[in-house]
Amino acid sequence: MMSFKAVDGDVTQNITDCVVLDSSYVDKPTLKIDLSKKRSISGMVIVTWQGQGQGDSKFNYKDYIYNLERLDVYTDVDGDRAGAKHCGTVTRLNDALFKSTLHLQCDESRVGRFVFIEAVGVKQPWVDKFQAVLCEVSVYE
Repeated sequence: MMSFKAVDGDVTQNITDCVVLDSSYVDKPTLKIDLSKKRSISGMVIVTWQGQGQGDSKFNYKDYIYNLERLDVYTDVDGDRAGAKHCGTVTRLNDALFKSTLHLQCDESRVGRFVFIEAVGVKQPWVDKFQAVLCEVSVYE
């Protein structure tokens, strides 16, 4: 996965400039971001893909929209997802998950070096594939 694309400062919403979390190989694909040092984390702004640059891409914007249930965000100081603390969630309730810019505020400020963004699909027997496409993630104190 080319995770650097989500933290390169480029807010272009073209599919080729974004990170794709794909459920083809895992149930809950996760993006791990290393902030390079411990810092206070209060929240983040996430720029999402809105279908631009799709062309002949294998990703279908409608599949992305209809099959993604939520994004869960966790933080940790050691890079261990198993021990990471939940920061917050953005869901499809009121179409919040499908906005071009998501603002996620942690339930409380915490110290961390690593941020994990975990994509979760809808819970329906006929749906098992989804993508979460993240173009830029900006963590703030």
